[in-house]
Amino acid sequence: MKEAPRERLSDPEYWGDVHGQNPPVVRPTWKNLLRGAVPARLLEARKRWWERQDWKREQRGLREHWIDQLIEVLLRPRWPVNSGGKGLEIGSAPGRVSIELWRRLGIVPFGLEYTKAGVQAQKTLYRRFGLSEDLVMYGDLFDDAWRKPHAEAFDLVASFGFIEHFGDPGAVLTRHLELLRPGGLLVVTVPNLNDSTWYGWLVRRFNPAVYAIHNPRTCTREVLAKLASSLGCDIIHCDTLGGPDISFVPDRRRSSRCVARLLQIIQPMTNQLNRLYLGTRLKSFPRTASTLALVAVKKSKAKGLESDFWGRVR
Repeated sequence: MKEAPRERLSDPEYWGDVHGQNPPVVRPTWKNLLRGAVPARLLEARKRWWERQDWKREQRGLREHWIDQLIEVLLRPRWPVNSGGKGLEIGSAPGRVSIELWRRLGIVPFGLEYTKAGVQAQKTLYRRFGLSEDLVMYGDLFDDAWRKPHAEAFDLVASFGFIEHFGDPGAVLTRHLELLRPGGLLVVTVPNLNDSTWYGWLVRRFNPAVYAIHNPRTCTREVLAKLASSLGCDIIHCDTLGGPDISFVPDRRRSSRCVARLLQIIQPMTNQLNRLYLGTRLKSFPRTASTLALVAVKKSKAKGLESDFWGRVR
C-alpha cells in the first residue's frame, strides 16, 4: 500500500530536469548557428574534456566544507571504519555524498530514489567508482510495500536536502527512523533557507520557482531539534555545518545567471578560507552558512510524533 505523499512540494518532472534526463531546452537560433559552424570532432573533444574534469573532481572528492565536517568531525568518531555497516541515503541521486561516505568511512552506500532519471544518474556514477548498481534502489519512501521489508535494516539512514520538500517533515523523519536500527545514526541536512539567511535571500530573489518547492519552516535549527527530540532521538548535532557559503543555483534569467557566475568564481576561495579558519572546528554561522545538519542516535524505542506536533511548531 502506498501512502499519500504528505504534501510533496516537488514533482518527478522537476527532478528529471535536475538529473539531466528531460529533453533539453531548445537553444536560441544564434547558438544553433554557432554550433553548426564548429566541426563535430571539436565538439566531441570538448565533451570528453568536460567528462574528464568531472571525473577528476569526483576523484578528489567533494569540496564543500560542510561535508568534510560532517564526515570527519561528526561521523568518523562514531563509526567503525570499514566495518561493512550499511548506510541508506533517501532521495539519493546523483549519489555523490554516498560516494564520500563509502570512500572515507567504508559505509556500504545504498540509495533510494523515486525517479527513474535519478536512479540512472546514480547508477552511472556508481559504475565509475566500481560500485554495484544493485545498491541503487528504485522506490518511494511512502510505499509500505518497499519500506516494510527494509524495517530497521540500516546502520545509518541519511537524506541531504530531502525533508524540506514536504509540507509535513515530521512524517518524513518518522519513515527515516523506521528504516534505522536501534542505536543507528540518523543524518539529515537541509538548506539554510529561511527568511533570515543570506542563502534564503539569494534563492528567493534569483530562483523563486525553486524557493517555492521548499518548506522554509523546516529549515531552522529550532524545528529540526524539536522534531528529533519529539521522535525520541539523542541529538549529537543540530546546527549549521561549514563556514559561510555564497553559492546557489540560479534560474534562467540572465541577471540570475550573472550573479551566480560571479559568486561561483569567488566560491573556491571561500571554501579555502573556511578550511584555513575553521578546519574541523565546529562553529555556528546561522545567517551565512548554506547547510543545516541534524545528526542523532535512534533510541531502542523511538517514539512517534503526536498528531498535532507539526501544527504546534510551524
